[in-house]
Amino acid sequence: MKVAEVVAPGKLGLAERGRPVPGVGEVLLQIDRVGICGSDLHYLPHAPLGGVIGHEFIGTIVEAGSGSAPWRVGDRVCTIPCIGCGLCGACLNGDPIHCTTVRMHGSGRLEGMGGFAEYVLAGARECIRLPDGIDDRTAALIEPLAVGLHVVERAAVGVGERLAILGAGPIGLACLLWARALGIGEIVVSDPLERRRALALRLGATLAVDPTAIAPAAAMRDRFGQEADVVIECVGIPGRLDMAADAARRGGRVILAGMVMHPETYVPMTPFMKGLKIEFVIQYALRHFEHTVRMLDQGRLDPGPMITAEIGLDDLPAMMKRLQQPNEHCKVLVAPQAPAQARANGVET
Repeated sequence: MKVAEVVAPGKLGLAERGRPVPGVGEVLLQIDRVGICGSDLHYLPHAPLGGVIGHEFIGTIVEAGSGSAPWRVGDRVCTIPCIGCGLCGACLNGDPIHCTTVRMHGSGRLEGMGGFAEYVLAGARECIRLPDGIDDRTAALIEPLAVGLHVVERAAVGVGERLAILGAGPIGLACLLWARALGIGEIVVSDPLERRRALALRLGATLAVDPTAIAPAAAMRDRFGQEADVVIECVGIPGRLDMAADAARRGGRVILAGMVMHPETYVPMTPFMKGLKIEFVIQYALRHFEHTVRMLDQGRLDPGPMITAEIGLDDLPAMMKRLQQPNEHCKVLVAPQAPAQARANGVET
């Protein structure tokens, strides 16, 4: 099978590998779509050489190991990107990410468990059936949507509270979609890129501001007379805590969802004097995937505008290089089974 492996720090190249064989409680998926995550871009310079990363995949079961019932060949699934032991408290509670012996997809350290490939191993317990009404492109957004659902759930924005979302990348926009679905009335989104601000407004933001022109805190004061009740940070760059703390009102709450791979400092007096509640949120549980699938199947979420390009696996190394530079893409999907010249939607939108 074809894979995109790490050939140098921060660089992918194409290679051929043997097709993985599913073990007990595992299934083998032919990947239909896999999304490029911001965390893939952050992690790529640190990923092991020869490793295969990528974790936002959906696919069709082509082989089922023993103990993988009720799954059958031909079933179309999404999966939480890990394989747990199935026996510990975390696994039994539908939270395999926190299994003490969990095997995580996309680390680049485990053979057959990277999504930038034609096939990938998945855990039978971690799979969720995809309804026929959810197409492959939409289904490929389930993982980032599950992240956004978990973040908004933890933010617990109340009736009448004002929300600020810093960053209009895929996770910021996923948070926006869920906030709108939950009926939050005032949502200010901050992003320096005009195309992403326009996308935020299209998806339901009350206001979209350019932080290089006006600080989110100032924009909130101009519109509402005070800063946000709740700030969700999705920018994932050093300095994000200071930015989020500035945008929160006294007694407000800050949710940090962006990934930062480097040490950072912050000014402690701002959150201290404001009495802020600060929380870090990452990943999800199976229930977040299951709820996302239900909402998509019922037509109650429309994340389609987040997709800005769809490419073949052959195009992935060049696209990863491009995405490591400033760009206006939101979500880029890869169709590993489609050759570059024949993929269904290879033109950027």
